[in-house]
Amino acid sequence: MSGTPWSRIGWRNLGRNRKRTVLTALGLAVGFFAVVFIVGWSQGLMVEMVESATSLVNGQIEIHDADYRPDRSIYDTIGGRNGTDVDALLRAIDADPTVTAAAPRVYTGGLISSGQATSAGMFMGIDPVREMRLSRFLDPLVEGRLPVSGRNELLVGEEMARQLSTGLGEELVVVASGADGSMANDLFTLVGVFRTGLVELDATFAVMDIGDLQTLVVLPPERIHEIAVATIDPWIADATAERLGSGLPPADRPIEVVPWTTLNPAMSRVRRPRVTRCTSSSSSSSSPSPSSASRTRW
Repeated sequence: MSGTPWSRIGWRNLGRNRKRTVLTALGLAVGFFAVVFIVGWSQGLMVEMVESATSLVNGQIEIHDADYRPDRSIYDTIGGRNGTDVDALLRAIDADPTVTAAAPRVYTGGLISSGQATSAGMFMGIDPVREMRLSRFLDPLVEGRLPVSGRNELLVGEEMARQLSTGLGEELVVVASGADGSMANDLFTLVGVFRTGLVELDATFAVMDIGDLQTLVVLPPERIHEIAVATIDPWIADATAERLGSGLPPADRPIEVVPWTTLNPAMSRVRRPRVTRCTSSSSSSSSPSPSSASRTRW
């Protein structure tokens, strides 16, 4: 084609006005670069948003009793009233090569009083060592330290501490409903304050050692509400959840393994950028399925 009359005419046109040719080529190059930069920047922001949101508190996968959501009742623990072998469950989860951390949790609602003020809150029982490997909301603390098991210690959000007019070392009255139907109450010492930047969390969450919260609400050690799981990449949570669902030890009651794409459908519309080829067949095969969220029961 280089020797055809049309190609000679084309090259002659380009050389006839070199300034115009250079300006046109430069404009095309700048426009192409700008489009690539803007698309890459916007997709990078979306990916960062997903990774930040899933690593703050929830993790990329939640494992709990099949009836736990959406009511999140204190009675719907993994394995039902008989509980489960928590250590065996954690070992099975940790064995998955795509899992970076797993942490058991217990939840209940209640009241916290400093004597001067009272606030309603959500109590969250954690294993401090495992939790620090999974989530970011306690790292770093605004002040203080993590609770120690068996000492009735707790952390509160910065906004809750302000509302209660309390500080480190002060005792707080914690009141909640026990799993046996009783009214549970005890004194806890404030040993730390955290800040997530989200007022809803900082004003309502109180964190304590999982064993202390189980003792407070009359739950034995084998009864937990949730295991939060972090993966090496949020975008493989669906596949990991499906694999965990088929590989976990059997329980007396159905267990649900839920990835973040199911827990947050709005955010699941954000997809990791993929390199697509020019051919239509490869483009169609590389596009993600409309709904990859999975729930696994057995």
